[in-house]
Amino acid sequence: MINIVLDNLVKTEKLGKIISKITGIGCLICLNGNLGAGKTTLTQSIAKNLNVKEYVTSPSYSLMNTYNGDYTIHHFDMYKLNSIEEALDIGIEDYLYSEDVVIIEWANKVEEILPKEKININIIFINSTRKASITGKGPYFEKLKEEMAQIDNFRN
Repeated sequence: MINIVLDNLVKTEKLGKIISKITGIGCLICLNGNLGAGKTTLTQSIAKNLNVKEYVTSPSYSLMNTYNGDYTIHHFDMYKLNSIEEALDIGIEDYLYSEDVVIIEWANKVEEILPKEKININIIFINSTRKASITGKGPYFEKLKEEMAQIDNFRN
């Protein structure tokens, strides 16, 4: 497990840059945390560093937005979902097992259908401080652990 403090926007953007550096074909990034924790901000940084030129917004109402950069990125927001069946109805499994990068906000709502190999980032926002716990399994998570181990105290 990797635990870091994201005490400013610069550190959130830096984490996004690090994640984009290790991201590749079929990478799944699962984001969880309370409202306003920074899930969309982190996604914006990942997309920016993967050369997405469009403005990345939360797909709260559309459930999914697709962006093109170094990879095709499918950005899901499961907040409004009431059941796993709703996710299956929109064809989420086709994206989960594709060669594209998939980022899912509120991934805990669909946890039971997610592949085992993924990066899980839980962001908690308390008293104006964001704390992130990162876990996962698979080659992308292992690469992320290696990258994060090289950063002393997650300095700017």
